[in-house]
Parts: sequence; structure tokens; C-alpha cells
Amino acid sequence: MTHAATHAAAHHSTSAHGSPAAHRRELRLPVKLLVYLVWVGAGYVFWQLGYAALGMGDPQMSVRLFAGWRMAAGLPLLAALSAVTAATATMLLRRWMCDAGTFAVAVGLAALSVRGGTVEYLLIQSGAGGARGGARLPLMFAVELVAWAGLLLIAARVTAMFSRAARGGHEERDASDATSSIPQNPCGAELSVLVRRAGRGGDGTLTPLDRGLRHAAMAAVLTAALIIVFSLDLTRRPVSHGQVLFVSAASAWIATYFAFKQFPVRSALWAMLAALTVALVGYLMATLGSGRADLPMNLPHSPFLRTLPIQAAAAGVGGALLGFWFVFDAAHVATSDKPRSGSEKPASGKKRS
Repeated sequence: MTHAATHAAAHHSTSAHGSPAAHRRELRLPVKLLVYLVWVGAGYVFWQLGYAALGMGDPQMSVRLFAGWRMAAGLPLLAALSAVTAATATMLLRRWMCDAGTFAVAVGLAALSVRGGTVEYLLIQSGAGGARGGARLPLMFAVELVAWAGLLLIAARVTAMFSRAARGGHEERDASDATSSIPQNPCGAELSVLVRRAGRGGDGTLTPLDRGLRHAAMAAVLTAALIIVFSLDLTRRPVSHGQVLFVSAASAWIATYFAFKQFPVRSALWAMLAALTVALVGYLMATLGSGRADLPMNLPHSPFLRTLPIQAAAAGVGGALLGFWFVFDAAHVATSDKPRSGSEKPASGKKRS
């Protein structure tokens, strides 16, 4: 077991089914202060440097990537800023939490999104609100979402690289430790291994592809349903940053929790992909809407259009990570793996007495 796992997983007991269960140890006050300092620092860095990289002239303008050539030119700078932020957060917090770098970038992007205006600015400017609707704005949102998701995937990969370097290149061995009370498999590491091995998880270091897809599907359905439910009472209310960030993050958090209970996975990758997929499909479905005559021009006809692409990506991924950290139980994952490994024993020809 690594030093990080030793520090985080304190005492172990035996569950009712005979499997070891890890008790979570509360972080000490200095560690908590360090964690909060990293999150605040990430938000401040993107608030200042990220905003400067986009070169936004109008303070009321919504934070977007492809609203002009100056903002689009800032994408490489944002990618570099995301990589540096993810690496720094990972080196500082790797002993206590997995995917700290990815979450730090999500916090930074959320802070950056608050620096500009809400989606109401775009709806009034483009005339796509109220009864007019239209497909142009939702399609632009879908394209931008892919770009923001790319930044978060860069952060996830950098986080995995620095996590592995800090542990001496033994991330896969550590990931199979069923006694750890914190996830040991960064989502970026599982993504690269998944591509390399085409979803084979027989060595116990990777979520089986079928279970991962079921987890993602369940999380996606729950996330979409929760966004719609949370937005029922918001249809005619003005859009605010806190409102849309809460709806996206809370929906992803709750969905990840219940998806893990049903289909336990080894990393937050599947929940992250589910949150991003829901936002993308929501934007694409909004292209089919024709607007609503009973809404003013500053309000969208679809609940998914209330959220800017940067907010859908940042809050969705951040909520998925929070939910995964909260619900993760390595013993539950190991128990779910037993039927798979047990089905291979008869093939050895060994008879039971």
C-alpha cells in the first residue's frame, strides 16, 4: 500500500458479507486548510489569468471561446494554464485525494464563467430567446462544450501523469488496493489504459467496460432528469450564475452517487463522461425547439440552454468528482469484481473437495 493510502485509510473492519471495509479518516485541520487554499487559488488564477487570456472587452459579455478571434486565440493559453494548475494541485494534494488537479481546473473554469454575464446576454444579443428560439445558438454551445471538455480532459491526463510520477510509476498496482478509503485510480489514467487495452479489466486495475458503460448510462439518465426537475420552477425566473452552477453540479453529484451504488467503478471517468454527454445532448436537443411565445426574449426555451458551455463542463465534472469522492468504497468495487473472477475458476479444472 502506498503512503497516501496508508495515510487516508485508517482502520479496517469486516462487513456483513465478509469483505474488508475501510473507515474514512477525517482530514486534519492543516490539510483541510491546504485543500481549501488550493481550490481558492485555482479559482483566483483562472479569474485573473484565464480572463486575461480570453481578451474580453465587454464585462457584460458571457464567457465564451468562439465569440471572436481574440477569444478563440486564448484557447492554447487556457490549455497551458489548465495543465499547470492540474499539475500544481496534484503535487500538493495527491496524498489525500485522487483527481485533485482535474477538480482544481473545474473550480477555475467555474470561477472564470462567473466573471462574465449569464446566458441572458447572448439570448438578447442573438435574438434566440423567448418565442424565436432557433438552432444556431445551441449548435454553437455544443461546439464550445467540446472545447471546454477538452481542457478538462487535458487536466485529467496531466493529473494522472503527475500522480504516477509521484508514486514512482506504480499507479496500476496501487489502484488494485481494495483497502484504500480514497480512489487510487485517476480518471485520466483509466482513460489511457482503457484505450490501450480496449476495455479489458481482468487484472483488477480497470473498470470492466460493460460495467463502466452501465454506470455512465445510469448517471446520464439521472443527471438529465434531475436537471429538468430542478429547472421546473426556474423557467420564468432570471438566470443567475449560482443557480445554473448549482443545478449542474448537484445533478451530477446525486447521479454519480446512485450510479456507483448500482454499478461501482474504479474511477470518476465514467461519471465525468456522463455529465459531459448530458450537456452535449441537451444542447443538440435544444436545436429542435421552436421557442416559447410565453417567455421574454432574455429566457431560453430549454432548461439546458440556461447553462453556458463552460459552466456545464466545469460544474458537471466538478459535481461528478465530488459525488465519486463521497461514495467511493473500494470494498464495494472488489465485491462486485468477485463474480467475474469466480466465473473463471472452473476453467482451471481444479475440483473442489
